[in-house]
Amino acid sequence: ILSRPELYRKWEEEVAGMRKRINAMQALFAVSLLSKSKERDFSFLKDRTGLFAYMGLSKEETDELIEKYSIYLPANGRINVSCLSEKNMDYVIDSIVKVCEASQ
Repeated sequence: ILSRPELYRKWEEEVAGMRKRINAMQALFAVSLLSKSKERDFSFLKDRTGLFAYMGLSKEETDELIEKYSIYLPANGRINVSCLSEKNMDYVIDSIVKVCEASQ
């Protein structure tokens, strides 16, 4: 792929498209969470980029997200932004907010 100019260009376009989608989901995630969360400050997410976001959740909170809402993430609260979409964003945000408000 890297040695054939036409394939290389196509590869670059696909990588750029994936990066654009992940950045858009990261931004939507941060804005949505900030607007819905009244009990916890998630403003640190505004400036995040990349595939993962550390949420600052406790192990108990991540356990509750897994058990009650089927949102699977490691105990350190790191969420994989590439798993988010416009279809599931509200569900994920609302679940996080419920869990955080219940633990306050």
